[in-house]
Amino acid sequence: MTSSWPTRSPCSMRSEPRAPSSWGSVPRGALGGEAGRRAPRARGGGGLIAPAAPLGIRHPYRERHSFTEELDPHEGGPRFNRHEWLRDYPGFARFFMEQTFSEPHSSRGVEDGVAWALETTPEVLIDTVLGGGGYDSGAEGLYRSVSCPVLVLHGTDDRVLPYRLGERVAELTGGELVRFEGSGHGLQAREPVRVNLLLEEFVRAVESRCLHGGRQRHWTPARSRPRNVLILSSPIGLGHARRDLAIACELRGLRPDLEIEWLAQHPVTVLLEAARERIHPASRSLVNEARQLESLARDHTLHAYRTYRSMDEVFTANFMLFQEVVEDGLYDLVIADEAWEVDHFWHENPELKRGA
Repeated sequence: MTSSWPTRSPCSMRSEPRAPSSWGSVPRGALGGEAGRRAPRARGGGGLIAPAAPLGIRHPYRERHSFTEELDPHEGGPRFNRHEWLRDYPGFARFFMEQTFSEPHSSRGVEDGVAWALETTPEVLIDTVLGGGGYDSGAEGLYRSVSCPVLVLHGTDDRVLPYRLGERVAELTGGELVRFEGSGHGLQAREPVRVNLLLEEFVRAVESRCLHGGRQRHWTPARSRPRNVLILSSPIGLGHARRDLAIACELRGLRPDLEIEWLAQHPVTVLLEAARERIHPASRSLVNEARQLESLARDHTLHAYRTYRSMDEVFTANFMLFQEVVEDGLYDLVIADEAWEVDHFWHENPELKRGA
C-alpha cells in the first residue's frame, strides 16, 4: 500500500527502487522497475490507496504558494508552506486532517489525525517534503514498466491528492481503478469494510493466477444440508448469553435436527462450554470487547457514547470476521444479540446483508 506521505530520501530520488516483498509496503512511486517485473514470479501485486505518485498532478491550492518562500502571515489560513508550518503547526495539522476527512461526521478521524500529526515536528515534515516531493520525470516510465496486477482505490472528493492522480496511475499500470464516489482521502478509515473486501478480493484473484492443477472443490445442495443457525452473543453482561441459550433451547424444541454454532467471546464462551454448546473456531480470533470496556471503565463509571466511539477498530475487526463466517457458513438463520458492529456496518454497507 502507499500512503500520501513521501518515503524516499533526497539521495534516493533518482535511484532504482528496491524490490519489495510480495505483499509488503511499497515505497512511494516504487511500484515498477524491478519490483513490478519480478512480481508475477513472486505471486505479487500492488494495492494502492490514493497513491502519492510523483506525476505532477496536484490540487491548485497546493500550487498557489511557494513552499519555501516567506509569506505574509495575514493572508489566508493554513497553507503548504514551511514558514507557516513553523509558525503554527497545530493549525496546519487540523487544516490538513479536515482536508483528509472531507466526509460528514468525520470528527473522530480529524481528532486522531491531529493527535498523530503532533507526535512529530514541523521540521521533520519539512524535511520529508524537501526530500521527496514534486515531479519525477522518470515516474511515468517506471509505472508503465509494471507487469504485476494493480488495484487502485481513490475517492472522487480527495482534497489531498486529486482523483485524476489515481486515474493516471491505473492508466499507466493497466490496473483496475475503483472509484469511491464522494469519498475523501482517508478511505481505509472511512470505508474500512469496503476497502478490506476489495483488497481481499484482489489478493485472491492474484493468488488464483498462480494456482496449478489438481485443486478440488465441492458443493452440497441445500436439500442435503442440515439446518444451520449461527448465534452472535454479546460479551457485555452474561444476561444476554443466558437469554440466547434459552432461545437456542426453544429452537431445538421446534427442530430437533437443528445445528447451532456460536460466535462468541470470553466470558460468554465459559457459559457456552458449560452448556456443551458448539463454539465456532473463528471465535478465537474475535477482539475481546469486554476487556476493552473494562480498560475504559473508571470508578465504576463508563461514558457510553465515548466508549462506543473509541472502539471503532475493535468493531471493524469483529465485523469483518463475522461477515466472513456468515459468507462461508451457509446459515439458514443468524441471530445477533446486541451486535452493534453488525447493525452499524450492515447499515453502512447494505449490499452485504444476509439477514434482516
